[in-house]
Amino acid sequence: MEDPDGVAFSVALSHTSLGLVPVALAIGFGIAVYFVEQRWRASRRIPHLLLLIVIWIFLLTNVLLILAALFHFGCARLKARQVACLTNMKQLGVAAMQYAQDHNETLPPAENWESALKPYLKTPLQCPSVKLGTSYAMNQALSKKKLEALENPADVVLFFESDNGTTVAQKRHGASPHFTFADGHAKHVSANNQKKLVWNFEWTSPSRNIISQ
Repeated sequence: MEDPDGVAFSVALSHTSLGLVPVALAIGFGIAVYFVEQRWRASRRIPHLLLLIVIWIFLLTNVLLILAALFHFGCARLKARQVACLTNMKQLGVAAMQYAQDHNETLPPAENWESALKPYLKTPLQCPSVKLGTSYAMNQALSKKKLEALENPADVVLFFESDNGTTVAQKRHGASPHFTFADGHAKHVSANNQKKLVWNFEWTSPSRNIISQ
């Protein structure tokens, strides 16, 4: 998988109006300001003062462009991590469905789902916003449950973003958390819509199964 931060840098750079040109211009204008100011101090001529003002305007404009590019980079970095995490969640869904096909339509055990799904994943999945520790967790209510027991599997949470294995990690990468559902699909769900999520295959209240951070 591509490095999300590297992707973010490329996206930010490509969306900056002039790329690295504002940085080069800012350096050039800074040097120009120094020399023109020296001449104005020596001569006190109006043309030199006007030229100095114009150069200062261009310099400040370029500084603003650089700050805008840095802000855009920060936003692109968060977006790239969000996309990478959603991709991970989709891979978990596919792996879980493959596991179920090989195990009489039964989902993996929640206590060691990572080991159970390891043969179905090319590499261990880690949220790019998490350096160490847990990235994802499985809904305990679906441990070793048969898919046929689920009335509407597309609405039942199978995997979710978590820092401790039991609660949902909210806004880990500047956005709503992602969820993988029992039919294999994954999507992000806002805080308000999380109240509608189904956690128990018997369709009980989600508040009895999990708590959002």
